[in-house]
Amino acid sequence: MPTLYDPSFSKTITIMCEHNAQGAMGIVLNQPTSLDIYDLITADKPKQDKDDSLLSIRIHSGGPVNSDHGFILHDCNIERESTIQVAPTLFLTSSADILDEIAQGQGPSNKLIALGYAGWLPGQLEAEISDNSWLTTEYQHQLVFDTSAELQWLEAGKRLGIDLNLLNSQPGHA
Repeated sequence: MPTLYDPSFSKTITIMCEHNAQGAMGIVLNQPTSLDIYDLITADKPKQDKDDSLLSIRIHSGGPVNSDHGFILHDCNIERESTIQVAPTLFLTSSADILDEIAQGQGPSNKLIALGYAGWLPGQLEAEISDNSWLTTEYQHQLVFDTSAELQWLEAGKRLGIDLNLLNSQPGHA
């Protein structure tokens, strides 16, 4: 919501990956960084040996917690101990070897690589939702993988029937 002033979450889309009695964990989807996949795995590899088609794989800021830890959201189940199912066709993996596969042109075709995550203590997310800090909607593949980061926030609002540009954080007076 526009009333959420925390710069880590202002105008963001966050996908909930885990939510239980211990708290909640999610990945911010629409905060790309200037990093590419080679910045994470092969910084010592000469530039001329890098595959230019992979330079378009941007790394996102997944949230303010553990920003040095990588996560990959993807739409196919891969056999990794660190893979969890987030939705029927959405998975989260934190295994470093999947980055090497992606850099070799293998691995999941639909993916979002993020550093860090968003975390909430028990009851914290529920309180923020109750305070109208967040709008919620179901997972939508197209929004996660096919919509540019710049448009995801507004597109999510449209899917809820809301033009987020028209929301105001100031209360009205009659």
